[in-house]
Amino acid sequence: VASENSSISLLGAGAGLTILEGENLDRVLIIDTNSVTDDSDTEIKIKSLTLQNGNSTRAAGGLNIISKSATVNLENCEIQNNSASSSGGGASIIGKSVMIMTCKFTNNATASLGGGVFIDAATVTLNGNTVINNASAGPGGGINIFNAESAALSDNTFENNTSTASDGGAASIHADNVTLPRNNTFISNSAQNNGGAIFITEALNANLTHNLFQNNSANEIGGGVYLKASSQITVSNNTLDGNGSGLDGGGSYTQGDGNVNLNANLFMNNISNRNGGGACVDSNNGILTNNIFLNNGSINSGGAAYMLGAVSNAINNTMILNSTAGNGGGLAVGLVNETDAANIYNNIIFNNTSQTRGHDDIFVDDDKRFSQLGSFVNLFNNDFSEFVSSCENTLGCSPRINRGNNISSDPQFVDSQAGDVHLMENSPAIDAGDANAPDIPPADFDEHPRIQGPAPDMGALEFAGPVPPADVSIEKTSNVVSIPPKRESEITYTIRIENVGEEDATEVSIVDNLPQGSTIGGLTPGCTETQPGRVNCEVGTLFTGEQRMFEITVTITPDTQTIINQAIINFDNTVKMTSLTIPVVSTPNVSIEKSSNVSTVRRGRPSQITYTIRIESDGDGEAQDVVVTDYLPDGSTLVGASEGCSEGESGVVECEIGSLPDGEERNLEITLEITPQAATIINQATVEFPGGQNSDYLTIDVTGGGSPGGGCSLGSGRGEFGSLSMIGVILLFPLLLTGLRFFRRKTSG
Repeated sequence: VASENSSISLLGAGAGLTILEGENLDRVLIIDTNSVTDDSDTEIKIKSLTLQNGNSTRAAGGLNIISKSATVNLENCEIQNNSASSSGGGASIIGKSVMIMTCKFTNNATASLGGGVFIDAATVTLNGNTVINNASAGPGGGINIFNAESAALSDNTFENNTSTASDGGAASIHADNVTLPRNNTFISNSAQNNGGAIFITEALNANLTHNLFQNNSANEIGGGVYLKASSQITVSNNTLDGNGSGLDGGGSYTQGDGNVNLNANLFMNNISNRNGGGACVDSNNGILTNNIFLNNGSINSGGAAYMLGAVSNAINNTMILNSTAGNGGGLAVGLVNETDAANIYNNIIFNNTSQTRGHDDIFVDDDKRFSQLGSFVNLFNNDFSEFVSSCENTLGCSPRINRGNNISSDPQFVDSQAGDVHLMENSPAIDAGDANAPDIPPADFDEHPRIQGPAPDMGALEFAGPVPPADVSIEKTSNVVSIPPKRESEITYTIRIENVGEEDATEVSIVDNLPQGSTIGGLTPGCTETQPGRVNCEVGTLFTGEQRMFEITVTITPDTQTIINQAIINFDNTVKMTSLTIPVVSTPNVSIEKSSNVSTVRRGRPSQITYTIRIESDGDGEAQDVVVTDYLPDGSTLVGASEGCSEGESGVVECEIGSLPDGEERNLEITLEITPQAATIINQATVEFPGGQNSDYLTIDVTGGGSPGGGCSLGSGRGEFGSLSMIGVILLFPLLLTGLRFFRRKTSG
């Protein structure tokens, strides 16, 4: 407990090297500056430590920082296997400004808020952290940010976190201004209530850009994202894939009193059990532009998207292969009042399905039942097969629908089944949009200029012209098929590019986004690290038929279940990408070492030899189905062996070991009798286990005794060499002079 206004620094030698251990008996560390009258000049810095196995009946099992106005910096720390009854299973931090960088929160739990970490501060910055396998009963299975003025998250990874009884499987954020500006990854997080990955509420402004939400789930609303803000919401350039909700918004749910703008996001394979398989937008001014909705599904309305509010604008979106059991396999719009308006322009909403007849593509609920007037609907320059208005199909309701320049033709995608919804050269959607549509975006999904002809194209992607004759393929491989968890591994990635087109490719360059947490060990000349985690390789011109190879070597200590690496090639205003996933798996290994009770025996005399075989599990994880095989020397007879060992075919002893836990060793003994005649006795033992085998050889010299069948001798009848030729004597003579009588050879497979 600090009583003076001074800074506090705890600097370790490195996470995993300097360890503060709680032994599940108490909280690991507490820093309290509350007794300081004014701690506004206090800086608390904790770096390069591990805090583990703490247990608190109050807040923070691992780290508890309590202050009024201190600045807190946490860097390169590991906080793992902690638990608490109150806020912050791993850590609880209260201050004015909190910055956490490149830290790991793993396997922490709380019965309250923030399984990994709870933060109560005016300004919160999280950058480059890994948050995995944390759990909370309250909001924020991974993190909980409470009562902040601003919260910014970038380059963080959230995986397998859960809120078992509340919101925000990975993160719960309560802040005025929330930004996720780049490269946050949310995978396989879950919430009992809302926001399978992230739950943001009571915000004024929120901005989510260039993030990945994959395979997250919520039992209620917002399988990937639940976001509520009163002023401005912007969700752009994110990928939401495979998320699911029990109610609305399989991919995302956004609610705001002001503008809610979803632009250039990819929604694919998301599912909701009520409305909005991909996205649900509830706003006074909801705007969908440039989004791609592919293979999403809902039970009630809006297989791709559901919009509700005073003004709902859907402009230049592509919705394909989505489905619903209810209304609007592609787009469904709910208009609450007769003054509400839906503006649907320049979209491709095609080849979607509904179990309700006629509702495959677009459904507008513009009949309010207590009014004789339908809401305002403007439907222009779209490509769809089916449009249904509830007012048009209700007796006594007068629809107010303006429509024109819509088509119902196959939009001619490159390959929609494979997810490529770029327009082909003969697409009827090219130049078929309305340049005066409200909220028309200045660029398309690929960030190309929106109008590239006399008029904008329909859909999320502008047609950029014929595919250039230059075509460069890119392929990525690595020297490993898997790596072990929590151990430093070296990976060498090989990027192979080839111009398979008819013309030379110009302005060729490669961008490689390295796996998070990796360190570069080597680069092919021409490649440089332009910023942390990004490598650029400048190629220039690549001639027809020419290929190039680039190697990038990194070291990484993985904490995730997979290591994902992406490479992007640019040429002639064309972009291609490839990715490589390396699983992180346990890799058992069993070493073997052979010794004996003698180093030499006499020729022609019966001898008893006892071999000792030592095996040890020194890999990562328990080795299963371990078998040791010993190949006895020629002419020997088995006298005895350790329990579990028996002679199968003549001269072969097998020992069934079964499972061998990591770090455990076993010693086996095999005793045999032999009357040696050769110059050496060679014995080999092999240990086999799933995934590999190792062997060890042992050689015992044979000295003295008679020489069967003649041979050469050295000196006056002493030091005979049996059947060795004179060449053998000459070769061995220097070894004899140096006293070398015993050698062994060890190999591993």
